Amino acid sequence: MKGLFQRGVTYKTQSGDVLIISLLVTSLFLAIGMTIARVNILEHKASTQIASSNIAYQQAEIAMEVALNQIYKPANASSQTFRAYLQSANPGSFACSGGFVQLSSGATSYKIAIYNRTTGNQFTDCLNDKFTVSLPANDLQKNIGVVKTWGYYKGTVRSVESKIIE
Repeated sequence: MKGLFQRGVTYKTQSGDVLIISLLVTSLFLAIGMTIARVNILEHKASTQIASSNIAYQQAEIAMEVALNQIYKPANASSQTFRAYLQSANPGSFACSGGFVQLSSGATSYKIAIYNRTTGNQFTDCLNDKFTVSLPANDLQKNIGVVKTWGYYKGTVRSVESKIIE
């Protein structure tokens, strides 16, 4: 009976070709797998950036709607100012500095700036300039020429600009 472990039987020395080929094939599959993983990670990052950009743009659009609603359709024409309307219409953190009305809620925020119709200059004091002009709205429409808004979300910024028509 001849078996694998018999005495006196000598075997040829093997050169290791099978091992080298199997390592090459394994390396090839590993490289392909790593490439696929990298592509998936890059696609995920791109889709996350697109989502952040869309949310920032929506915040800028919301800010523009808030501003335009107050300019064209004031909520309380007898007593409320533009700044007071923005503050009351938007829960969350409200700030007014450097000519910008800034509102934030959670990870999102937006900023509004208004510009003089005649000079084109930004109203720089949102406590004393046209941000606090007494309503009715036609006074706002006559004095405000442009509204610019910025939306922010996770480091992404998008902006919207609109000219005010009397």
